[in-house]
Amino acid sequence: MRKFTLPSPDYFKSVLGMEMRDYLSLLETNQRLLRNETFVLKSLDDCLVEYGETIPRLTEPVIVQWQKALSAKKSRTISGYTSAVRQFGRYIAVLGYEVFIPDLPKVHSDYIPYIFTEDERKRIIDVCDNLVMDAGTNTPVVLPLLIRILYGCGLRLGEARSLKNKDVDLVNGILRIRHSKCNKERLVPMDNSLTEICKRYSRVIHEKSTDEDYFLMQPNGNIYSQEGLIWHFRNVLQRAGIEFVRTQPRERGPCFHCFRHTFAVNSLRKHNKGNIDRYYAIPVLSTYLGHYDLYSTESYLRLTPEACPEMLKQICDYCESVIPEVPAL
Repeated sequence: MRKFTLPSPDYFKSVLGMEMRDYLSLLETNQRLLRNETFVLKSLDDCLVEYGETIPRLTEPVIVQWQKALSAKKSRTISGYTSAVRQFGRYIAVLGYEVFIPDLPKVHSDYIPYIFTEDERKRIIDVCDNLVMDAGTNTPVVLPLLIRILYGCGLRLGEARSLKNKDVDLVNGILRIRHSKCNKERLVPMDNSLTEICKRYSRVIHEKSTDEDYFLMQPNGNIYSQEGLIWHFRNVLQRAGIEFVRTQPRERGPCFHCFRHTFAVNSLRKHNKGNIDRYYAIPVLSTYLGHYDLYSTESYLRLTPEACPEMLKQICDYCESVIPEVPAL
């Protein structure tokens, strides 16, 4: 990964430019924070210049103007930007500057994921397992395994694509995910059945491969492109008879990432059947998925009546004993 360096001395133009650069120098050891905070502080820097502030301070009118410029962004993005500015504000407050610390806005997510039903999953697997073999491509062998890895381990598409042979422990059934989102690294155990499928695949595809070769590789050894895999998956969905009609603006149709959502929901459903308290289950699931915090995991746990009918029934049965019956007039 390319190292992100501090911006040049003339990058920030406002009256707080020097303080912003000094603050970033404190974050230099954390590359993720350095990159994110540089971008956020630049937006605040531009706002200070536009406002015409000549005194090194951070006032409420400036913050209000800065927040108005963010109004078109998603609520989660606005919350992240505000959090970064709050931290910078606390930093310069310690230095004795006049500072207005904005409240952290609530995150409102209207994103609606698509959860594959068991029948849809079976149809997708059936189509993938019957793709016509072609001497010029590994896709008929790679795509069925990719679907099983995404569904069985809840990986992101980029994580699965980037796996190398050295990252796939076929003895212990463990995947090593390197440089994932937020530059996190984690170990992902596989079910024994998936491990056996990976072993059979490896004997066919990687007879002469090295540890540095991509596990899901093209015949020439290159990594599969995301666009190419998406194109193949759309054809699979069509052949499987899975259609989608969007009824709400932020509703996502079936795609590779939906296997990750489906994995999360099915994991919670399995824990529910086993009477495992979700207060214990969700932190474990969050770690398994490689999430930065529990809030990210919660956004994945969107249930649909079709995906989890037994959980819906439990909720209804529970509510019957909680909500009193109202006598007819």
